[in-house]
Amino acid sequence: MSYTIEKQDDILLICLNDPVWSGVESYQLQDEIRAQLKTGARKFVMDLKEVGTVNSLGIGVIVSSLVSIKNMGGELRFCELNPRTLAAFEVSRVVLLMQMDKTRAEALAGF
Repeated sequence: MSYTIEKQDDILLICLNDPVWSGVESYQLQDEIRAQLKTGARKFVMDLKEVGTVNSLGIGVIVSSLVSIKNMGGELRFCELNPRTLAAFEVSRVVLLMQMDKTRAEALAGF
């Protein structure tokens, strides 16, 4: 899993670029989110447009990130989910915890 992070005003946009499974990059993403929280970041958007699939380990990484952000009083919005990725979140019931928007623009405007 690879990702990029860019800042748009006071919102951090995280773009995942590969299937979300697990591995070193997954833990690096969690560490990066925690580091950003320590600097005061509280608004996050995770763009899943380029994510073809996600497995249970990848769902765990995303849930861990979501919990870290919420525990610090922040918000994480998700956007651009394809039907396959959305189905994985629905089956795991994680979708109940997620704030989802169809487009990146909608997610950014949601703050």
